[in-house]
Amino acid sequence: MGLFSQIFGRGDQPERYRNEMQQQSNRLYHIEKVAEFLDELEEEGFDQSKEFQFQCIFTTDTEKKAKRFAEELRKINYQGDWQKPDEGDFEIIGNSLIKESRKPALLDWVALMCELSEAHDCEFASWLPVRP
Repeated sequence: MGLFSQIFGRGDQPERYRNEMQQQSNRLYHIEKVAEFLDELEEEGFDQSKEFQFQCIFTTDTEKKAKRFAEELRKINYQGDWQKPDEGDFEIIGNSLIKESRKPALLDWVALMCELSEAHDCEFASWLPVRP
């Protein structure tokens, strides 16, 4: 992409919700969060071989993208719904069950959430454990 395109955008392609650099930064953030989460589980004495449920929050800039991504989450057996807060971007909320909370499984899950969201022009904003 030339300098002119970088400054003014490309007329032949719609502008992405998050650019490649932002997506990469987001992936690194979630990878670091996995290590922090596993440290917390270890401190609590949680058995990491047990399944764990997470609430996932994604964001995007249009209703159409939010609806489409919520539908995609449901296709892979996640609960998924979207909302428009009073201010800010559209949010897609999903619930996911992971068979075990060991590091490789969580890293694979984070990678999948990032890939899915990027493929649908959304951002994987956060994930929170649903405590029993």
